[in-house]
Amino acid sequence: MSSMPFGTPSLPDAPAQPASPDVEEQPAGPPPAGPLAAAAGAHLLAEPAGSDEEVPGPLPHSAPAIGRSIGPYAPPRIDPADEAPFVFRLRFLQAIAGAVLLTMFLVPWNRAHSWELLTVLRGADFVRQLLLLISGGVLFSMAILPVPAGFRAALGALLSLGALSLGGMMLSPVQGLLSVLVMALLPAALLVRAEVRTVRLPQLLGLAAVVACLALYLAPRDGVRPLSVAVELVTYRGDDMARFIGTYLLLPLPLICLATVALIGADVAVIGELLCWLFFFWGPGAILVLAIDRTQVYMASAVLAYSVCAGYGCAELLRRVTVRLWLRQSI
Repeated sequence: MSSMPFGTPSLPDAPAQPASPDVEEQPAGPPPAGPLAAAAGAHLLAEPAGSDEEVPGPLPHSAPAIGRSIGPYAPPRIDPADEAPFVFRLRFLQAIAGAVLLTMFLVPWNRAHSWELLTVLRGADFVRQLLLLISGGVLFSMAILPVPAGFRAALGALLSLGALSLGGMMLSPVQGLLSVLVMALLPAALLVRAEVRTVRLPQLLGLAAVVACLALYLAPRDGVRPLSVAVELVTYRGDDMARFIGTYLLLPLPLICLATVALIGADVAVIGELLCWLFFFWGPGAILVLAIDRTQVYMASAVLAYSVCAGYGCAELLRRVTVRLWLRQSI
């Protein structure tokens, strides 16, 4: 009995009605915010609604945009002009190469200076001798002046590849084109592959250069393949020097195998720069093996300078393209 004033009849308390299992108690207070609100909106979408009820849609932040990362998972945006692993090395190497080429122009060639030889040389020999002065001055100037890194790499690679394409050795036009292709692509692909291993462009270009290098041994000159000549020199027993020359001519074959492994396997791509320098020194070494006078030493030094500038210049250009492709894949 409840306590009531005197004279007022008392009524029995009504029994408590059990809560229906189909009806959920709605908690009091403001609606949840943040992710809970997004879940509530999705729950309302899943329940059937009558014709008179308006179905609320999900909150704007409940479904993140496809292809975008939120918060700390956003991919890093790398500016190709800032992160440049070859820029400082290229600048240093171009300064040394420019100084070497200028020295080659100033020293006498068989008791005659270069400015005296320019009066009698013709054709490719004239251009090759003049390029010692032009390339040396341009490379050294770009190394000490604050020019853009992309311009430095492009102009250095263009001058170096142009000088290497003039030949000067016993190569057919097809062999000369293939050798320039190898010097432009293989070192660049190996260097960039060692730095960026998630983009396939350096890998594909490097494998194409490997095929071109193998074609150098198979492309005939005057009906004779260089590979056959090298094998005959190795098996020739009448002269030790002939066997040494044949062995040296076959030396790039194991280097090509190692370069292929470095291009295919990401774990061993770190040896790419070492393989590049072995390729850089092989060409001048071949000139020194066949040297008949000291001017061949000058040519070997010039070929080394041109090869290094061409390789690192093409590597810097390829790195910029590769970084942009990597950023496009990461977004």
